[in-house]
Amino acid sequence: MGRPGQLKRPELDRGPLKDLNDALHALHLRAGRPSLKVMADAITNGRISRSSLHSALTAPTLPRWDVVDTLVEILATRARNTSPEQELDGFLELWKRAATDLDLRSTSGPSPAALSRVVEAPARRVVIFVSLHQPETGDDAVLAWQRRGLFESVKSALAKVSIDPGATELVDRGDGLFFVLDPTVPPHRVLGLWVAELHEAVRGANQLAKYRQRLRVGIHQGVTVRDDRHGPTGYAVTVAARLCDATFGRNLLSAGGDLVVGISEDLWKGVVLQGHPHVRPEDYTQTEIEHSGSAWFRVLGQR
Repeated sequence: MGRPGQLKRPELDRGPLKDLNDALHALHLRAGRPSLKVMADAITNGRISRSSLHSALTAPTLPRWDVVDTLVEILATRARNTSPEQELDGFLELWKRAATDLDLRSTSGPSPAALSRVVEAPARRVVIFVSLHQPETGDDAVLAWQRRGLFESVKSALAKVSIDPGATELVDRGDGLFFVLDPTVPPHRVLGLWVAELHEAVRGANQLAKYRQRLRVGIHQGVTVRDDRHGPTGYAVTVAARLCDATFGRNLLSAGGDLVVGISEDLWKGVVLQGHPHVRPEDYTQTEIEHSGSAWFRVLGQR
C-alpha cells in the first residue's frame, strides 16, 4: 500500500509529455499531496470526475486541458507561495508542447481538430456572479421587478466602462446572473471602474424604489469551458459562484451597505496589489472560503 496521497507516476520517455506529468506531480507535492477524495471534493460542478484527476497524474496519455486546468487550480490554491494565476500559464505552455509533440508523432500528421486544439488554446477570462441579497419581500411581482433592475444595472455598468453588453451573455440564475468576459477585458477595469459604476446604478435605482436592492458579487479569473446547452462552465465559474454565495460576504452586507464584492486570491495578488487606479487594497478584508482558499471582500455604500 502506498503512502496517503502519493500517486504512482506513469512510465514515460523523456519529452514534453513527461515534462507536463513531472510538473503536475511536483505541484501535487507542494500542495501537500492531497488525496483524490480531497481534490474531487473541491469540484462542485461535476464536469471533471475523480477518475479524470487520477488519470491526469498516473496515465501515460495526454489529459484534456480542462482537466489539467482544474487540477492546477485545486493544487495551486493549496500550495504555499503560489497561486493558480502564477501557475496556469506555465502549465498551458507545457500542455501545448505535449499536444504538438504527440500530433507530430502521428504517422498521418496532425488532424485539423488537433491543430485547432493547440492553436486555439484556452484564454483566461474574468468570471462574474451577481445575486440579489435577502429581498425584503416575497411578493413575486416585486422580485421580478428587482431582477429586471439587476440585469439593467449590470448592463448599464458594462456599457459605461466600454464593455459591450450586447456581446456579453448574461446567464440567468433565478435570483441573479453570471457572465464571462472577453479575454481582452483587463481585470483591473472590472474591479475598479465596473464595480464603481454598478454601485452607482444600484444607488440610483434605490433612490426611487420602495424596496431597497442590495447585491452580492463574486469575481474570479480563469479558463472556462463552453457548454452550448447550458452556458460557460469550469473551475473558474465554480470559484466565482462560491465567492458570490460566501457566508462571509452575506454577513458583511447584512450589517449594512448596497453592494459586497468578493474576489479570489489570484485577483488580489495579480490586480489589487499591483497599484492599478481605482483599486485600493485597504478597501478589502481577508477571509478563507471552503475549497477555494483565501478571498478578499469589500462593501460599498455603508451608511
